Amino acid sequence: MERLNSENFFDIGGGGGYDAVVVGSGYGGSVAACRMSMAGFKVCLLEKGRRWEASDFPTDSFKILSAVRMDNRNLGVNFGPKDALFQVHIQDGALAATACGLGGGSLVNAGVMISTTARARRDPRWPKSWEKDWDRYEASASEMLRAQSIPLKFQNSKIMEGVIGEEYGKDIHNPMKLSMNLEIEQVSDSRRSQETGSCLACGNCLTGCPYNAKNSTDKTYLVSAVQAGCTIRTGCEVQYVVRKEDDTCKEKGRMQRNSQRRWLVFINEFDYIATDIVILSGKSAFRIICLLFSLSIL
Repeated sequence: MERLNSENFFDIGGGGGYDAVVVGSGYGGSVAACRMSMAGFKVCLLEKGRRWEASDFPTDSFKILSAVRMDNRNLGVNFGPKDALFQVHIQDGALAATACGLGGGSLVNAGVMISTTARARRDPRWPKSWEKDWDRYEASASEMLRAQSIPLKFQNSKIMEGVIGEEYGKDIHNPMKLSMNLEIEQVSDSRRSQETGSCLACGNCLTGCPYNAKNSTDKTYLVSAVQAGCTIRTGCEVQYVVRKEDDTCKEKGRMQRNSQRRWLVFINEFDYIATDIVILSGKSAFRIICLLFSLSIL
């Protein structure tokens, strides 16, 4: 993916900015970028991390330690590479452990696909109109992530099914599904966004798949988003988001080019993207307390 640079930053979108800027590329951000792009919105997705190839993921303890960054805002201490795969953020009484890279948390989980429980569906806080859509959207996500049934009863799957059984209040007889290429089901060409490897049950799911067998969002939703016209920029950490006022535009002449957009998303003190909608996803939401951001966007 192309990195953002100050030489052409103000020309993004032909000087007209974007309809929406999505910050973060995990499950939340990638789905938002994909669906909005497919709906005809002009979308730009920003990701702090880089694109990880299968050969880049750590496969031993030493490499895992070198792929961690700690950021303690309470003590003003941080160490580790800024684009480390694993990021631990501490501020006030909150701690967030996140993944950093194109694909977000989908890079470092086991891709377990679990249907929504009946108890969760009955929660009165969900809009009533959603009741009829659960199955349809779960099927859509399963299709996009190319979920497949586990062919063998691995020890970790037995434990997980036990947990699921307690939640559902009944035994689970259907095989658990993972968003991985297990080579046990025929997958149509239309579902293969790019060449993938085969799962070897090595157990490295939580540190990134070294065999390119995981159907993370960079291989699924984001591929569809790009095909629908979405612009993806890696290596871009959003510093703050501000509502654009007319007076601000007059003070800084080059902002006048995007005067029709309501929000400015700053990558640093000078470089920004103008947009009408800002979507903060995943770990980006944790940084809200660090951003100059108005709740009026909601």
